[in-house]
Amino acid sequence: QISHSARATFARHKLKFIIAFAVSVIALLFLTASPSSAYSRFIGRPSNQHPQIYEETLSQPKVPPPKYERLRKWEENLPQHDQSLSFPEGKSGRYIKFSNQIVMLGWNNVLNEVRLASLMNAHLAYASKRAYVFQDYVWKPDYYPWPPNQRLENPPHTPLGALIGGTVVGQPFDEGDDAPRSVSSKYFDEVCPWSERRFIGTDDVKPGLAWKQGTEIFDHWAKLLRDAPERCIEIQATGDDKFPQTFDLWLWGSDRVLSLWDSFSKSPTSRLLTTSPIV
Repeated sequence: QISHSARATFARHKLKFIIAFAVSVIALLFLTASPSSAYSRFIGRPSNQHPQIYEETLSQPKVPPPKYERLRKWEENLPQHDQSLSFPEGKSGRYIKFSNQIVMLGWNNVLNEVRLASLMNAHLAYASKRAYVFQDYVWKPDYYPWPPNQRLENPPHTPLGALIGGTVVGQPFDEGDDAPRSVSSKYFDEVCPWSERRFIGTDDVKPGLAWKQGTEIFDHWAKLLRDAPERCIEIQATGDDKFPQTFDLWLWGSDRVLSLWDSFSKSPTSRLLTTSPIV
């Protein structure tokens, strides 16, 4: 008979083989796939016309920075950007903007924010029955590939929809789901003027949640946002917290975050997440 330790060793080697095989297949797909076919899904370009390739050098990029005009137009024309819609959207809808998210740090930091914190914030908005307000990726100017004389704005921005897709950037929920759809920060400024917003500082909430389990942190914020009577809420970084995000580095860097996996993995924020249409 095969001993328990032998079976465990075999299982570990089997898992390593599966992971290596999966990585190899993914790498092969990247090497063999036509980038123009994926790009044409979004812009409608014939597959025999290659998209513009942004080749840059340290001294001077060969082409100007992308304007994302079609993506911006699509974002502007999202059907939920209509104040005449009935509750829970439109002028009477309920919205939440997280202005305490990371900006102007290195790409690795912001990638974590986009892939983890932004998705968790969107999941929190969904649980709170509020429309999530998505925002651009704001570059740290030192890391932007184009020199100052070529930049379209300062600091440079990239639409979130150029990085990820799904409900987090305004695409629809499951059929029959009456949750308010995500909206852009531009629309939020229109439907929620400054005078109609409630501002919640992170130092009014986070100190009492330090080192609690992820589900406790999530449930506390969800109840706060769900019970608040104000239509428009904006979370702002306040106080001396160097990591003022709603779900911060101290949570993501610990096993306390694992308690959030079950609810997040089943949420539409996770299930309906897709790649950006321009990737």
